[in-house]
Amino acid sequence: MTLAVATMEMARTWHAVPRQSMNTYVTGRVTNGSGLALLPGHANIFIGPDLIGSSAMGFVAPRETAEVYLGVDETVKVTRELDGKESGKTLFSKRKRLEMSYSIAVENLRAGPAEVSIHEALPVSEDERVAVRAVSIKPRPDSEERGLLRWDLHLQ
Repeated sequence: MTLAVATMEMARTWHAVPRQSMNTYVTGRVTNGSGLALLPGHANIFIGPDLIGSSAMGFVAPRETAEVYLGVDETVKVTRELDGKESGKTLFSKRKRLEMSYSIAVENLRAGPAEVSIHEALPVSEDERVAVRAVSIKPRPDSEERGLLRWDLHLQ
């Protein structure tokens, strides 16, 4: 028996962690504007008339915002390629040096725009004898925390 039907607008974001996987994962951010509490359970997710899947949701109070996981989307492609790798010993020392460079490319094959968040991990040394530094990062990330960079892109 259907008790209520609520239609809510959803802001979608595509996330990629190219170091781990070339898949792009979609999340949705929904604000409960129905005036009713949403009880925990499964929710069917539609984009227009198309059912794209279901997601588990916890309790969502009226006017509360909830995140839903929508799965993998093949229409936003991400590639990560090793551009160069150099290693050697430093002059007058027994220290070794390793320098690596990567390129990440993102392509939107969707009919409309996509908000894409790219997450890339940098090595972090736990040993004071090992120094890690980023030589050049272009473009600059939108967020940079210890060992984690994030770029927020708007792709047409």
